[in-house]
Amino acid sequence: PPARPLAPPPPLHLPPRARPRGARTARYLHGARGWCCHHITDAWAMTAPEGRTVWGMFPLGGAWLVRHAWERFAFTEDGAFLRDRGYPMMAGAVEFLLDFLVPDPATGLLVSGPSTSPENTFVLPDGTHADVSMGTSMDQWIARDLLVNFLDAARVLGRSQEELPVRAAEALARLAEPAVGADGRLMEWSRPWGEAEPGHRHMSHMYGLHPAAFVTPDGSPALAAAARRSLERRLERGGGHTGWSRAWLINLWARLHDGERAWADACALLAKSTLPNLFDDHPPFQIDGNFGGTAGVAEMLLQSHVREWSGGHLVHRVDLLPALPAAWPAGRARGLVARGNVRTDIEWSGGRLVRATLLAPDGRELRVRLPAGMRGATVAVDGLPPARMDFPGGVAVVPRVGGGAPRSVTVTP
Repeated sequence: PPARPLAPPPPLHLPPRARPRGARTARYLHGARGWCCHHITDAWAMTAPEGRTVWGMFPLGGAWLVRHAWERFAFTEDGAFLRDRGYPMMAGAVEFLLDFLVPDPATGLLVSGPSTSPENTFVLPDGTHADVSMGTSMDQWIARDLLVNFLDAARVLGRSQEELPVRAAEALARLAEPAVGADGRLMEWSRPWGEAEPGHRHMSHMYGLHPAAFVTPDGSPALAAAARRSLERRLERGGGHTGWSRAWLINLWARLHDGERAWADACALLAKSTLPNLFDDHPPFQIDGNFGGTAGVAEMLLQSHVREWSGGHLVHRVDLLPALPAAWPAGRARGLVARGNVRTDIEWSGGRLVRATLLAPDGRELRVRLPAGMRGATVAVDGLPPARMDFPGGVAVVPRVGGGAPRSVTVTP
């Protein structure tokens, strides 16, 4: 049977509790509508900033948190959840963002701030250190991600012509994007400030690569190259020295289709940042490394974050074995769920795909990116005679058909 919708994960229990307090924080602290929360939001739904600005001044915590609402819909296609819970969460975060963004005097483009690149600092020309600025790369990626997801949600629900989605689309068109510096790296701040800690544990400016989908090796190769150079430089200077930081690296390398680097960081996570009881060692224990490490393994085997509209329907491309390391020459994975609620079983041997079976909940269009080096495959749909197909771009497209019955697609070399 098709994969069943997942139970709401813990992050989706927090926004309904945070929204009333976050609305007060937005109104009294930022003079904005909607709701927000900052860096130290916790199980008690605290939304105001606290402590030093280097970690406390991060107003887009709510915008990041509601990404889980969109992802729940993307993986399950639970329209009732999106309508009744997800969309209202996202709408409040969008209202705040639209009031919080301001034009950059130098470019006229919209930037977020004042804010930080969480827990990191930079060096001003006079040698002093600072941490608060405008238009940090993480903020700009989060803002773009929220607006794109919200606009897709509005389209799914037939609400694109309402006032808030229209305003969101106008802001998206004017939103500044993170830039590539003169050294070829993705910039962490909107200006070329010096780095106070080149080997910092956070990879905040990589948000556009993961968890968002704005940086991809095939869709934006220049940005992907800049992200790779940024990761290499951070690791050269000692980054990745906490368990959760190492887990981020696994996912980031997987998104860059670099299975060897992802595997090396998976090994480092287990060897250097895992306690005898298998808890992640920050130190001390932080669950991020456990969840993130597991997510990274899944990203190495299956990805589905690239999406586009086709024929009035949102289609997520399913990438098979995008970051398979040489250390896994043969194996199989069963029950991995791709966005679009597509259950996927994969088998490989000698580092090459043997068989992949995708079970979709209906006759939707399927796009399957073949593993690197494959330009053709044999495709069988619903037990019909298999057909040999050539795919010069490495992507197999199974057209949409009418009817709501589940259908399976099997891909073999």
